Amino acid sequence: MKKLLLISLCSVVAVAAVGGAFAVAGASTDPPRSFTVVRKITDLERQQADPDKTSVGDRFEFTSKLMQNGDVIGHQGAACTVLSVLPNGDDTFVCVGTWALPGGIITAQAYRPAGGQGTGVAITGGTGVYRHARGQIVEGATLPGDRVEFTFELS
Repeated sequence: MKKLLLISLCSVVAVAAVGGAFAVAGASTDPPRSFTVVRKITDLERQQADPDKTSVGDRFEFTSKLMQNGDVIGHQGAACTVLSVLPNGDDTFVCVGTWALPGGIITAQAYRPAGGQGTGVAITGGTGVYRHARGQIVEGATLPGDRVEFTFELS
């Protein structure tokens, strides 16, 4: 359960897409200011110094499909590194993610302190229609089937 929460919290870094939004925007070169996608992790790999516990420097990487209205509209990948571990096993980590979307790529990174909610996810840049992307990603509802909603707020 802890690892699922860990993945969910850091995977907020790992979600973006605009499939439905581009259908509305047509051929516009400007991305929508806000859009929501559903993330479903498709692959998860861990590199741990000790397979029985989490340690500083442990890493995990995952890929996800991104959906709107049940259709896959993009994919993402993220890599996370553990920075510290409390005696109770709760950990602090950072994640960096990249998303292939219709019209370009968005990059983001997040910090999640031990024992608390994430401090948010910063959109750090992009390519194509996202070449000037800045803003944040906000985690929303957890849905059946290990899916989570994320809203991108571009500034």
